[in-house]
Amino acid sequence: MNKNIIYTLGVSIPPCVGWSSKLSIEMMQKYADRTNSDFVQLTNDNPLGRWATLPECWSQFQTACWCKFTILNHFANSSYDKMLYLDQDILVRSNAKDIFNEIECQGIHMRKLNLSTAFEGPTWTTICKEHFKLDVTPDLYNGGVIYANKDAIKQFCNVAPKPNEWVDFLSHPHLTGRPGSSTSGHTEGTCDQMVLAILCYLNNITITSLDTKWNRGPQWQNADTNFVHYHGDRGKILYQSCGSSA
Repeated sequence: MNKNIIYTLGVSIPPCVGWSSKLSIEMMQKYADRTNSDFVQLTNDNPLGRWATLPECWSQFQTACWCKFTILNHFANSSYDKMLYLDQDILVRSNAKDIFNEIECQGIHMRKLNLSTAFEGPTWTTICKEHFKLDVTPDLYNGGVIYANKDAIKQFCNVAPKPNEWVDFLSHPHLTGRPGSSTSGHTEGTCDQMVLAILCYLNNITITSLDTKWNRGPQWQNADTNFVHYHGDRGKILYQSCGSSA
């Protein structure tokens, strides 16, 4: 049995016009084969695809993204040593290096966002200060790529709400009424990466910043880029026009 596993979402998320993740899934499978990793695509009919009932006003995007917590729980209770989660709008380049060998996994690794330029910045500040009553605004990380080892994810799952506890958890800081848009889900709404960062901060779980070459937008990619993240509506348009060059 392989020691490492790669996950992605395949659940129903409202697509942009012309958007298909078929190429992304194919490239992820090839990458898993090259790195001697198992590959799991979480789909609606997959046993992993069962997640908690969440606020009715939330977009389908937000609800689907909460499956990431199901994935983390699955990994925590598996026999794998390390995991890599990739959003389905990420293209793994054909010459991408083996992250499991390239980076010593010291816990949870995600790309840190620059809050001065990130569109999530204002919402993140509001959620931290008004909803969670924090005196500081912790670092925020993009949830499109999560590279982690077993001990760190077990620690996270021990403090994260269970599937039937999410609505109660989100109601206390009054986050159940923060819906996001159908595709981005981040501009005004509560998203998974925000809650993940909050839980890690409150429970002293360290997130190590992942180099951008492992999670880089198409407009910034260069020769050392491994994973190209076609996030948002604009990213999907670029994906359709030049994704085949990955």
